[in-house]
Amino acid sequence: MQRSALIAGFATFLTVAAIAWFWSPAPRSNQDKHTLKKVTAQGGTKPTQPTVVVRLRSSQGLKLDSARNVLPDPPAAAERQKSAWDGVVRVVQAMNAADHERFGAALRGWSEVSANKALLEQIKTSNEAWPRLTPAEQEQQIDQVTQLYQTGLASLRQHYTELPAGLPVTPTAK
Repeated sequence: MQRSALIAGFATFLTVAAIAWFWSPAPRSNQDKHTLKKVTAQGGTKPTQPTVVVRLRSSQGLKLDSARNVLPDPPAAAERQKSAWDGVVRVVQAMNAADHERFGAALRGWSEVSANKALLEQIKTSNEAWPRLTPAEQEQQIDQVTQLYQTGLASLRQHYTELPAGLPVTPTAK
């Protein structure tokens, strides 16, 4: 009786092992050949379970340049316009912070020039119309808008550098 119970127990164990073998998932190396696993260690202890699984660049559909660098998607025209305008604002704020009196005099003198008044009006009109444009129209006009910003900023910088530093100057009209 003991011998038959031993055989029955062994057969049950083999049956359970065979079922577990066939129902278990495939090993991760066969399942995810295109993934890299990043394992973290905490305070000198043994590495923990994989915490981050990163797909290879080729499986994400990213484009590479000749140096094998990932090329980002070009930013949309709206982002480029905002970035260009933010750059102008940063430069103007830096000039103002460097010498407030000089910047104020330069701005007053700059704004009295009729060509600069027209440029300011064009910039104002384009900035007000920009949100209402379609993305295709924004793409067509982004170069023109950034050129307006750069032209105005270059002219303001010129007025700023022509004035002496630290002295309150009364502007003259050109």
